[in-house]
Amino acid sequence: MIQYDYTMPLSSVNLNWMKETPDQYLFFDIETTGLSAGNSMCWLIGTLVLQDDSLILTQYFADSPSDEKELMEQFLGTLSATSCLVHFNGTCFDIPFLQERAALLECDAQLAAKLTDCDSIDIFKMIKSYDSLLHLTNYKQKTIESFLDFPRTDKLDGKKLIALYKSYVHSKDTDSERLLLLHNSD
Repeated sequence: MIQYDYTMPLSSVNLNWMKETPDQYLFFDIETTGLSAGNSMCWLIGTLVLQDDSLILTQYFADSPSDEKELMEQFLGTLSATSCLVHFNGTCFDIPFLQERAALLECDAQLAAKLTDCDSIDIFKMIKSYDSLLHLTNYKQKTIESFLDFPRTDKLDGKKLIALYKSYVHSKDTDSERLLLLHNSD
């Protein structure tokens, strides 16, 4: 498993609402090889936390499928320092997927329980509740980003990412790795 850490100054982002309790919030997103935790794996978990006057992006990357348990344990270990998870549709997908994978991989159950013990802010649910005002064609993350004029460098969808990850596992191509990580950090 490879862990990448990036530090970004807060100067361009208004997160003053977090400054009083910065360790309370952990933003996260996962990438998987499919929709079913029973026969798919989690190959990337990205987290974002506020620390001092910077945002710290950490990406836990399973360089090979055998790294998934280590990836899960590293991520679950970070949950003890937070009381609120922030995610996009994590209530319906990310959290249940991670819980099932943690159980299948026999990760520490107490750490995995933190996934549901924490408060949770689901950005998807919050934005969808404004449907009568927004009238978007759908509430996919890329649609919302486009509506907010939030440009992305990454152009890959989930299906293409899965194929790219499977190819990467065999080739260890650095360009593929860069594209895989870009999707979760863009």
